[in-house]
Amino acid sequence: MKIKRMADRREVINLKKNLYKTGPTVSGYLEAAAICTPSYLSFDYALSCHGLIPERAIIYTSATCRKRKKKPSGTGSVHILSGCPAVCFSIRN
Repeated sequence: MKIKRMADRREVINLKKNLYKTGPTVSGYLEAAAICTPSYLSFDYALSCHGLIPERAIIYTSATCRKRKKKPSGTGSVHILSGCPAVCFSIRN
């Protein structure tokens, strides 16, 4: 109940069910890893991190085997879950 009251007063930010953050101090790429697993950051964010495009990416796009979904984080960044084949997440022995 305390966490619900804190979320109602915007003292904590609800990222997903049972996952909260206390403020804008957590990096967006860490949020992206926690919001959806298995997933990996890809697309514009990865290109920007490696200097392959001159723009700074403010949208964190995670490749996942789930449905495509857009989720604002509450702190200004946007997380997009983009579907890809499950073979991208296979583990080889």
